[in-house]
Amino acid sequence: MRGNRALPRIAAVSSIVFFAGLHVPGAICAHRRFEVLQTIHLAEAGIAQEQPAEANQKKTNRIDGAVQTADGRTIAGVTLTLRSAEAREAQSLERQATGTQEGKFTFSDLPAGKYTLRAEAPGFQPVTKEVILSEGARIESLQITLQILPVNETVVVSETRTAEQLGDLPAQVTVLSEKDISQTAALTIDDFLKQVPSFSLFRRSSSLVSHPTTQGVSLRGIGASGVSRTLVLLDGVPFNDPVGSWVYWSKIPLLGIDTLEVDEGGVSALYGSSAMAGVIDVTTRRPSAALFDLAGLWGTRGTADLDLFAGDRRGPVTYSVGGDLFRTDGFNLTPEAFRGPVDVNASSQHETANGRVDAEVSKNTLIFLSGRYFNEVRDNGTRLQTNGTREGFLQAGLRSHTKDGSDWQGNFYSFDQRFRSTFSSIALDRQTETLTLLQNEPSYGYGGNGQWSHPLPGSQVLMVGGDERWIYARDHENAFSGTSTRDRRIPGEQAFGGGFFQDFWSPWWRLNVIAGARVDYWRNYAASRTETVLPANTTTVTVFPDVSKTTVTSRAGLVFRMTQGFSVRGAFYQGFRAPTLDELYRSFRVGNVLTNANPNLGPEHVNGYEFGVNQQVTTRMFWRATLFADRLDNPVSNVTVSAIPTLITQQRQNLGYANVKGAEGEISYRLEQRWSLEARYVFNQSVVGNFAANPAIVGNLLPQVPRHRASARILYSHPKWADASVDGRYESHRFDDSLNQRKLGSYFVLNLELSRALGERWRGFLNLENALNREYFVQTTAVPQIGTPILFSGGVRYHWSKAR
Repeated sequence: MRGNRALPRIAAVSSIVFFAGLHVPGAICAHRRFEVLQTIHLAEAGIAQEQPAEANQKKTNRIDGAVQTADGRTIAGVTLTLRSAEAREAQSLERQATGTQEGKFTFSDLPAGKYTLRAEAPGFQPVTKEVILSEGARIESLQITLQILPVNETVVVSETRTAEQLGDLPAQVTVLSEKDISQTAALTIDDFLKQVPSFSLFRRSSSLVSHPTTQGVSLRGIGASGVSRTLVLLDGVPFNDPVGSWVYWSKIPLLGIDTLEVDEGGVSALYGSSAMAGVIDVTTRRPSAALFDLAGLWGTRGTADLDLFAGDRRGPVTYSVGGDLFRTDGFNLTPEAFRGPVDVNASSQHETANGRVDAEVSKNTLIFLSGRYFNEVRDNGTRLQTNGTREGFLQAGLRSHTKDGSDWQGNFYSFDQRFRSTFSSIALDRQTETLTLLQNEPSYGYGGNGQWSHPLPGSQVLMVGGDERWIYARDHENAFSGTSTRDRRIPGEQAFGGGFFQDFWSPWWRLNVIAGARVDYWRNYAASRTETVLPANTTTVTVFPDVSKTTVTSRAGLVFRMTQGFSVRGAFYQGFRAPTLDELYRSFRVGNVLTNANPNLGPEHVNGYEFGVNQQVTTRMFWRATLFADRLDNPVSNVTVSAIPTLITQQRQNLGYANVKGAEGEISYRLEQRWSLEARYVFNQSVVGNFAANPAIVGNLLPQVPRHRASARILYSHPKWADASVDGRYESHRFDDSLNQRKLGSYFVLNLELSRALGERWRGFLNLENALNREYFVQTTAVPQIGTPILFSGGVRYHWSKAR
């Protein structure tokens, strides 16, 4: 939903720091402090005071002023937080305000006392001023200057599970803010993330119209598939589908997102299974004062969206609610030259609602409870192919900081989900189709994680933690063939458990060293298949063997600063991914491509390394480059078993190994406050190194991994006129099969976005996706399928906030 235009960033970037008083230990931050602290004694400064007309009139204190850049340009939408600095509880006060389009702000009716005023805006260094108001004092104006925040000082959490600056980390991490989301034409999170070239789904299609089982996430060409080799986190817990590991991006309303971190390279030593290619960490917003955001969007192809986020903070309790109602008529996936009567638009609609309550039970301890409801229905391009998902989710957690400098955090979560899908066989002339498979798959489970970190002598921070997860699924299938029906019931359970440690050592301002390791245990058990053939009424029972394994992964990395702004980095990492219940026991069909399950699948492993350089040339210009090499052992791939005009049959199989090598680069440049430019490029050479079952594919490119991907983005922002963005994406050809016979050509997509303030509370916006209306293929079966054509949308967003 493209409604969050110029929204001030309210929630903190770190998923650890949720409330005042909870700080990153001094041993980490002593040499990284990037806030400006100023003290203003108003009475001593000789600021003119207005005397009341009557001696007995109660005097009113007020702080107002404006926020600007170093070159005198106003900054719109600044978040300002005023807190009482008095030690006495009776004097405690906290208010928040949002700067106007001209950068102005006001805090009225203030009692005398000592205050801290913090100003922050995306892309700028936060500033904290200390203000002392004497009895009867009144301030007419206060000027605050914000400096541009160098990219190197962006705060990152996913790489170490603690708050660190990007320049202190040995990996390539991209941080995308709430403001970045507001300045894109993309309607879905996955389309927005495609500006990071190393990011890809299994296919080039958008989650706007694609089947959920094709929404597996990959980074750096680590063998894209329907199952993610990248772990997605939402507020500290796994977000990947628990049974199939794909991702339902529509579960997260865009208005509720604070930051997105894309951490490339294996981090299984911290997060366990599925993090073998990296982590995408999504953090949602936390209100610190009363606010209400509502956005409505309308567009071509029957597209409409209503997005909501609201919340408040009252004393020690913070609460928020959010939701999203979305629908689109979609488009016809089949090119016009191939269409038949069976082809219809791939449409979708979903509803999601969420809420969260945080409570500070003491100065340094917070507990929270959150929940989510999600319902989705899709038509998948033909009259008989549909799917739907319904989910309920609960999460509870704890964050605490103790006097000895330790930070504690823990999460517990549970879910209950229902998934259904239908598949069909389509005649060559696309005149008729026949229902072939009806699937219903209920699942439920629970999990939890916890970690403890503590500063050690010698500028070290030690972290120890662990997590566990249990999943149950029961797949019920009806397979239709002629006059017979096969009724299948396939239950199964899966359990994970692991523990890890990490040491972050900064022996010298020039050097940071990270080392860590993890032990994981996982088990598949209680799995079977009961198949009854009707009308013969014969039943066959197959009991699958229980399988359990223990895996050890490790990683190490360092950063060396040649100068204050130039650093070199390197890292070694290991990762693994256990096969999912779906890969082991559930088959699926997309169009005329049937992919069979394989209960004999083993885990995937990766060993990799990377070397890179970062340079913050000036506060306005940053660039970095990375070389990487990975060996992916036993990758699960969809291997073509047979191919006839009406049916392509594949099976999930462990290949011998694949070699993944490449390079990526990025440059970011701000011409001034108004203009900025970003460009990114990644080169991938992902090839099959060995596969004894079919030596003919050795040397072939891995399916769905192109050699070249690039993106560029130009942003313009003027608080009185408008905000605008232009972004383009290019991708070279890729193959749709392991035999490298079904080729998907290269393509380029251009997107445009424009927004303008319509007063203090309203903002209008226009989006244009695939502005050149380029047709590109996302799949080649007997009949190809196309990606999203030109899509125009527009709407308004309402924002209200109240200082308290």
